[in-house]
Amino acid sequence: LADSDRKVRMLSDDAIKSLSYRLAPLRARAGLDEVLEHLENNRSSEALSGANRLIRQFRHYPEAYCRRALALFNLGHCHKAIQDCRRSILLSPYCYMAYVGLGQCYLELEQPRDALQAFRQ
Repeated sequence: LADSDRKVRMLSDDAIKSLSYRLAPLRARAGLDEVLEHLENNRSSEALSGANRLIRQFRHYPEAYCRRALALFNLGHCHKAIQDCRRSILLSPYCYMAYVGLGQCYLELEQPRDALQAFRQ
């Protein structure tokens, strides 16, 4: 992900996302697909509801917290989104999208030092 070649970074990003998705239980994949569809179509409230259901069923699935954080961020709930990003990182320390989410939240909260630290991680 830190390679100087953008194509290498994009391939790595796709591979990590694909692996994370394939490691999830089949029922969790269906829930994640639903949440992603809502997020892609700017339906953050529906994405939040779907992520909440996913988390109730699969409490140890880091991607669910990461996606709920995105829905929360889109709805203006940065502090709650930070909590979900941190939970995602606790469950999977290599969930780099959670670090990106943290950085975005800290930028929104006008905490650039914390944002930079999150982006660097």
